[in-house]
This record gives sequence, C-alpha cells and structure tokens, in this order.
Amino acid sequence: LVGALAALFFVDCASAVRSRVLLALSGVALAVLAFLASLGLVALAGIKLNIITMWVLPFLLVGIGVDDMFIITYAVERRRGASGGAAPSLVLGEVMAEVLAPVSLTSLINLIMFAVMARSDLSGVYETAYVAMVAVTMLWAAMVTALPALIAFDLHRQASRRSELCPCSAGAPADAGADLSERSASVLADKYCFRGAYLRALSKWRASQLLVGVLSAALLATCAVKVNDLPLGLELNDFARSDTWVEVYFVDRSEHFPLWPISMNFGALEYENPLSQLGMLRTWENVAALPEVSASPRSGLVWTASMAAWAHPAIGCVPPANALYTCGPEVDPNCTATFYPNVYGLKTRADGGVCADFASEPALAQWDGDLYAMFAFAHTNMSPVLCAIVDGFGVSCSPSNPASMSDAAASLAGYKPSGHTAFCPVLDVAPATFDTCASLWLQHDPNYALLGPEIKQASPGAFEAPVLFSQVGGSQTNAVHLYTTEDYLTLIRNTRGLCDDSGAIQPVRAAGVYDVSVGPLHCFMSGVPYDYWEQYLTIETFLLTTILYASLAAVAVACAFLACELLSLGWAATDALQGAVVGAILIAAAIAASVVSVVGLLGWVGVPLSGISAMSSLCAVGFATEFAVHITHAFLASGASAAAARAEAAMRSLFVPMLLAFLSSLLGILLLLATTFGFVLNYVFKPMICCLALTYFYGCVTLPLLLQALNCLMPKPPGASAADASKAASGATFAAPDASVKAGQMPVGEGGAARSVV
Repeated sequence: LVGALAALFFVDCASAVRSRVLLALSGVALAVLAFLASLGLVALAGIKLNIITMWVLPFLLVGIGVDDMFIITYAVERRRGASGGAAPSLVLGEVMAEVLAPVSLTSLINLIMFAVMARSDLSGVYETAYVAMVAVTMLWAAMVTALPALIAFDLHRQASRRSELCPCSAGAPADAGADLSERSASVLADKYCFRGAYLRALSKWRASQLLVGVLSAALLATCAVKVNDLPLGLELNDFARSDTWVEVYFVDRSEHFPLWPISMNFGALEYENPLSQLGMLRTWENVAALPEVSASPRSGLVWTASMAAWAHPAIGCVPPANALYTCGPEVDPNCTATFYPNVYGLKTRADGGVCADFASEPALAQWDGDLYAMFAFAHTNMSPVLCAIVDGFGVSCSPSNPASMSDAAASLAGYKPSGHTAFCPVLDVAPATFDTCASLWLQHDPNYALLGPEIKQASPGAFEAPVLFSQVGGSQTNAVHLYTTEDYLTLIRNTRGLCDDSGAIQPVRAAGVYDVSVGPLHCFMSGVPYDYWEQYLTIETFLLTTILYASLAAVAVACAFLACELLSLGWAATDALQGAVVGAILIAAAIAASVVSVVGLLGWVGVPLSGISAMSSLCAVGFATEFAVHITHAFLASGASAAAARAEAAMRSLFVPMLLAFLSSLLGILLLLATTFGFVLNYVFKPMICCLALTYFYGCVTLPLLLQALNCLMPKPPGASAADASKAASGATFAAPDASVKAGQMPVGEGGAARSVV
C-alpha cells in the first residue's frame, strides 16, 4: 500500500520520461530492506525479537525512512524543475547538500531517544531500544547513500529522454508543449491541498489561525491533566485472542481465583547467628500478617525455625515430635539448639509461633519467667532441684550425677538476666557445625519436604556449604485479593517494604544486653506478581523521564546542528546561535507536546499504560522529530525574513512529502483493523493512530503558526531584501505563486536564482 501511494504521487500521466514510479517503489523497498537488515544484524548479535519489535517498530521506523525518502526525492524533483536543464550531478549535489543536515539531525535525535529508552530495566523495552538504534542507523545510511545513487540513475534516465517503462530503449521524443498542469497526484495535492486550503488557513484566515491556536492549547492541557492519572496494567487476558477459551480462562481466574503463589527468599546470611534466625522469623511474620498475603499461621514454615525446633531437646526430642523423626541431639550431640530471648517480639506457641512464653511457668516463678535469669542463678548455685529444672529447658543435667551437675553449671556461664519472658529455639553453633546439622536435618526431618527451602544440595542428602540461598513459606504462601493492577502494586509495595527494603530489624525494646538489632538481611520476594506486574511501579516515572531526557537531547543536538547549518549559509555567529537556540527549543517543545498529548489521550480513550503502550507512545518522539526538525530547519534556512514568507518557503517544499509520509504510515496502521487480536487493536493500533495524528497536527499545523508568531525572536538571514522586510513589517500574507511557473516546479527568485527548497 505504501508503494502504491508513492507510485500515485510520483507518476506522470503526461510523460513516461518524467514519471518516477520505479524510483518511488525502489525508495520504499530500500526503507523496508534497511529495517529487515537491522533485524538480521541484531539477531546475529543475540538480541531476541519481541512483540514490541514486531508490532511497533515497523510502523515507526519504516515510516521515518519513507518520510526521508519522500523529502529527498521531492526536493530533487522541484530542484530539477527549477534548474533550467542543469546537469543531473549538479542537481543531486545541491539537493543533498541542503537535505543532508536535517535528515542526519532527525536520525541523530531518534538515535538518542532510543538510547534514553535503553536505560529501562525491562528487557522488552531495552532490547527493543537496541533494535531501534541499529535500525535508525541502517535507515539513515540507506537514505544518504543508496537512495542518492538510485536518484542519480533516474536523473540520467530523464536527461537521456528514456521512458520509465523501458529505460534501456532509445530516447523518447520530447514532450515540450504538453500540458503538465495536472499530471500527477503530487501536483494536485500541491495545487488544491497546499495552495487552495493549507496556505490560506495558515496565513490569510485569521479565524483559522485562532482556531488552531485554541485547539492546540486545549488539546495539550486536556491531555496533560490525564498524564497524572493514567490507568495502569496490561492484563494476561489481553494477550489472548477475543472469544477464545484462553481469554475466558484468565478473565474467570481473575474474578474467582485472584491469587498467585509467592515466596520469600534469603541470600547469603550468617544463618548460624541466632539473631539472623530470629530476624528471618520476624521478616516472615511481618509479611504473612499482611491482608494481601495468605499463609499458614505457623511460623515453623521458616526453615531455620523448624530446624532449631528439631534440634532442641525440649521440643524435638519429646513426644509427640520424636515419634515422627530422630531429633538433632540424638543424631549428633553437636546439633543441640538452645533458647534465645524473644527480642524481636515474635509470635508465641499460643499464636502459632515457635517461641515459648514462660511468664506463667511455675518453675521460673522465682525469676518472673526470665529463663536466662534462672540460668545465671544456676551457674553459681547449682543444686539437684535446679539441675532438674535446667534439664527440662534443654540443658542436659542429671541430679543424681555430680559430674553432670558440674558440667551443666559450667555450660551456663555467660548467661545474664534478659528481662524477657518469651524465648525462641535457635541453633547457636559454629558455621561448619551448622552446615553439618542442616544436612542431618534434611535427612531425618520429614518437615523438610513440606517447607521446600530450595537450598542447593552438593549431593543427595547433603547441602552445599555455605548456604547461599534459601526460601521460606513453602507452597502454602499465596498473594490474594488480586483483582486489579493496583491490587498487585499494593502487594508488591507492602511486601517489598517489609522484606527487600526493611532495613535493620530493631528489638522491641532497648534496655537489655540481648536487645540489639540485626541486618539488613538479604531478603527478596519472588513469584508471578513480581515477575510481571512490578514493571508498573516505575513505568510512569520511566515514561516521564524519557520524555524529559529526549526533549533535552533534542535541544542540545538540534542547537548544534542548526548553528553549524546557519553558519554554513553565511549567517553571523551571534545570529546563527540565536536562531539555533530558538529553533531547538521549538523542536523540543513540539516533541514534548506530542508525547504528552499522545500519552494523555491514550488515558482518556482507556488504554492502560504498560511497557508496550509506553513504547508506542514514545514513538511520538520519532514522528514529532521528523516533522519538527525539517520544518524548523526549512523555516530558518529559507532566505526570507518576513514570517509569512519564511513559512511559505518552508511548507511549499515540505507539505507534499510530509503529507505522503503521513498517508503512508496511516495506511499501514489502518491495516491493523483487520486483526481479531484484541491486544493489537488496544495496545498497538490505538497508540499508533493517536501518535501519528497528533504529531502530524502539532508538526504541520501548529508548529508553522508558532514559528510565524515567534519570528521576532529569530534573526534575519543575511541578504534579506528590503522589500521582504517591508512586507514582514506591514503584515503581508503569502504572495500568490508566479503564474509563469509550471505546476510542480519551484519558483525562481530575483536574478534567476532558485529559491531554497528544503
């Protein structure tokens, strides 16, 4: 379709010699081949192609490439018509000298824009950005090298009076005197669309100027308001075709089973440290208490707590536990757990925890339930009665054996009153002993299979030492009440705040010797909600910062290019810098307005913001750059000083090729309506059609008016005629085209010099 449109605009019904259909088709094919070549190149580099690459980039990048082709080819046609039979090499050289700068500028800004996108941490986004950067480079190279070569062949064909239908045949008879007034669609578009309507509305009809200004401001304001309140989320059912069982499944699942399994993970910790074990337990209990999380009320799902209970003589070695397995001390006496003060306020056994509350324990009444205070007292006052008491709390002691009593008293050295009445089992041993006990726990405790800590095993039945990764929660932990994207984001924020970003875990009080903090622990959540929906936490920030960085880059690059271009045209240094700065700011403003309007409009039409719609929206940077850079450059380099004359010179050479670029991209996008894939219609078609329409409106309608309004900020070009300055001061509108100039040819200025066409 794009090729057919190009052929329609470049066919010459009056002359097979002047017709340039084959050149137009070759230019379109060149853009397509350059894009396909970029896909092959990135594939060789190992970059995977994704849904964004295949559904978004072809419309954007091929459209940009075809736009450059139209601008270069149309400029050659106009220059050839005004050259008076100049040599083809001279015509092509003059055109390329004029268009190389704006074509290169648009490509460079697009390249920088995609480089900014590559800073995303989403693989689909940054891989697409890599592909786009390669494609932009390939398209630029094709348009400034291969396309001029094709144009040179075509110019030589025309100079030799050879027919386009059979270029190898002898020269065709001259067509001098033929009526060439309406020989192609491009001439008709120039005559009726540009001169008949666009030119009048742009400069002569004040009401239309006011209407465009008000409409542009209202559109930008309305869309900007919505940018701060965008719907978020690409649901899984959006990837399914409409009216299929896959779509029905995901819709019903979200409605009736709004949950996903999740896991809490820990990295390389000092697992043998009692504070680390209690910190893991505290982190788990905090997350399990969230309303968005459904988990077993038992804290024994934390594998370090379960292993400590297995290794504690007063817990794992007594009925009914010892009926299920052989406890730690019975397997290896070194695998003996102890009690540690509940410094972090963990749940007690009455609430489903693993910690014991001794506040009402008769044996500890003398010490107000403080087990450590009793241990400290027994260290210096061991007796058969105390021996029996400490033995009941996991310290091996036989009242009938003085040696055992002496050993028990010695083992209690170092204990001090803690001020706590609740104590938790911990395995406080050396790192090597802890690793050995962990492997023994794997072999002897059937609870390991229920917990599934996912610790790497060096061999069957033996953990790899040291432990570098583990999970807690088992298969009984789920995220629940996940009906909307905001529900997922609430889950992610709350759980990561208590796990990933929790910081150091503080004791419930800071009065005792054991009340110290631990951490931060290397904790992180995982599961489908985190793998998929977490992208929406930062997508708004990513989109807005990308718009900002792309606009700033456009200002810097455009300013440098325009300054160099204006200096090459003989402008004074200060005038060139002033004109370049104003032009660059206007280019950046057009880009920013286009992107903000596209994003906001998508919010109003109900397209949720996702990685795919964000990439589609950022395509506005590419289209807006293509329109704004060429128009601003042509306005500054036109050679006139009056606002109306500058706008006329710029749009006279750019209106038709930009209309062609708009129509060719529109045709490609409209083809998406034939699909039954709802995802394509909602997340590709809507963003792309909004992007194309808004960028064309801002670039080809609003920007020329803005350039005229701000012409007073731009220096006059060197050599501007006094008559032109007088017209600008009196507010004269565009002059009528010279009737002696044939349609489709460029007017000739004073002294026969051809007016700049780009």
